[in-house]
Amino acid sequence: MHTKTLLVIGSEDNEPLIDALFATGATIAVRHTLEGAVDLLRHETPAAVVVDCASAPVDPLEVVLNVRDLSNTAPVVVVGAGGEAEKRLLKGFDQTVLVDANDGHATAVRRRIEALLRPRRVPKASTPPKEKL
Repeated sequence: MHTKTLLVIGSEDNEPLIDALFATGATIAVRHTLEGAVDLLRHETPAAVVVDCASAPVDPLEVVLNVRDLSNTAPVVVVGAGGEAEKRLLKGFDQTVLVDANDGHATAVRRRIEALLRPRRVPKASTPPKEKL
């Protein structure tokens, strides 16, 4: 079975967040800078990207733009985005989820990641009814 990788842009010092992500069963790849994250994204496609705004010296909007340049499929979870204007911009991107940084944010991020990693059911295509002549 192939293990999914989660790319975390931030610091492994945020133990509650890292522990919550490990609980998903995924492999965690931590990068401290946007440059490090982009380098990883050029070589592999993670199941999701988590931006920890509290521990990463990055602009979350710049992260989302760079991730979208390299992968249209990897969801981005932004933890603790800045002001309302920034949040409105980030919400405009597909596959981008915002999580407020509060005491329960690690659990909220884990739940979001688990939902994103869960296989999606594709509904069967229905055939239109035949017309009676």
